[in-house]
Amino acid sequence: MPMPKIEVLKVTQLEGAILQHFLENANAWEGTAGLSAPKTPFIPLLLKLRVLEYQSIAFDCISRFVEGRKRIGALLEKIYIISPWFVRMGVEEKNWLARMAQLHQSNVDMPNVEELDLRSAWTKVSGVPLAYLY
Repeated sequence: MPMPKIEVLKVTQLEGAILQHFLENANAWEGTAGLSAPKTPFIPLLLKLRVLEYQSIAFDCISRFVEGRKRIGALLEKIYIISPWFVRMGVEEKNWLARMAQLHQSNVDMPNVEELDLRSAWTKVSGVPLAYLY
């Protein structure tokens, strides 16, 4: 089932297999009783995902996910990496990610710009501010 409203995804300590599930066809098994050929057209599970923030995930897992998003035509616009993890990354890894999307370093205890915008919109609509979980 597609998750059409998710635009920003924050993840930490995920295994590559979990990230790979986000590259699946949302149409593949919907409405079927068992395994069968995927329906067409291909619809990314996270159709509107444009921003990824992560930490504590190996570069090979992230690069497979980012490359997979490119392959299915669902490019990311921005990638945020939490500071301690960003500092440990090699220059080649950072350069590769920067070629795939805008690359940003973010602080552990600070929300990114998109998260602030989403929180503001939520508060405006609901009248209830979201608590920070930092």
